[in-house]
Amino acid sequence: MLTVKADKLRLDAHGPVLDLGCGQGRHSFYLSKLGQKVISMDLEIGDLKYVDSLYKAMKAASEITDQDLPLLIRGNALRLPFGDGSLRCVVASEILEHIPEDALVLSEIARVLKPNAVLAISVPRFYPELISWMLSKKYHSVKGGHIRIYRKRQLFSLLAGYNFSVTSVEYAHGLHSPYWWLKCLVGVDNEKNAVVRAYKKVLEYEIIKQPPILRYMGKILDPLLGKSIVIYAQYMYK
Repeated sequence: MLTVKADKLRLDAHGPVLDLGCGQGRHSFYLSKLGQKVISMDLEIGDLKYVDSLYKAMKAASEITDQDLPLLIRGNALRLPFGDGSLRCVVASEILEHIPEDALVLSEIARVLKPNAVLAISVPRFYPELISWMLSKKYHSVKGGHIRIYRKRQLFSLLAGYNFSVTSVEYAHGLHSPYWWLKCLVGVDNEKNAVVRAYKKVLEYEIIKQPPILRYMGKILDPLLGKSIVIYAQYMYK
């Protein structure tokens, strides 16, 4: 399920797009299929191997070409392996809430971006995340879990501190918030609960088939219940 929208990134043919903390590659695949040169970067070697295997499958199915194959890098967001002013776009979806030194991550992103380049960043939205934390300690206290909940004004302040000017704010995954509240109520590891299983099938159907009725419901629920806040910002180099 995509969180970031390509039409907000002002994409062109000049330079690569960094998918920072790419995870299992959902945004990397999306941008590659649009013909963008993508750098898929993550600290977890297992995720990068998974991304590599899917890229090979996409190439075998002629969904992407050799020219569109991304560069896979294992790297740390606190020390980005790129030169100053070398990138035109960075996507950082759902990573800041996991990292203690979030300000350092933004500092590194600012360092490697060209003037007027675009940053798309998403984190869990404040009140849906707060409800999950209140319902279940285990939801966020696992190793590598969420260590903070952001308010929108806090994110704006962080971005402004590194010369980012916010251009757009959206909310995503409105159908997903109730699912996680339900899991927190019955136990985040409880996959046998009948309601959880049924709801999961609905979300999987949404992701795979994208039926019009669920897309319509998402458009209604995203502003109200969206699990993620998505911020698009321009780097105002000084």
